[in-house]
Amino acid sequence: PETPGATVIAVKQLYASHYFEGGFDLTAVVDRPPSADTAGVYLMMLRRLRFDNLPSGGVMNIRGRVVGKFRDQMRADLERQKSVTERAFHSSH
Repeated sequence: PETPGATVIAVKQLYASHYFEGGFDLTAVVDRPPSADTAGVYLMMLRRLRFDNLPSGGVMNIRGRVVGKFRDQMRADLERQKSVTERAFHSSH
């Protein structure tokens, strides 16, 4: 109620596997200040992941592959969310 132009969502994931321990996502959607002909929102995502000691370097560069895959997934998540948000905005106007 104190910030009507903003929505914040937090997700905590606790999980244990051979490499992955857990994660925390924080997503915020904030209305953009109105201007002449444009309206919109700012979408901000923070993703924090915790891993066991991943081997890096050499043939078994698991850390490099995991970091690269998560970076690609984050980019895909942001692009998908942008598309969904833009479609919803345009259909409401």
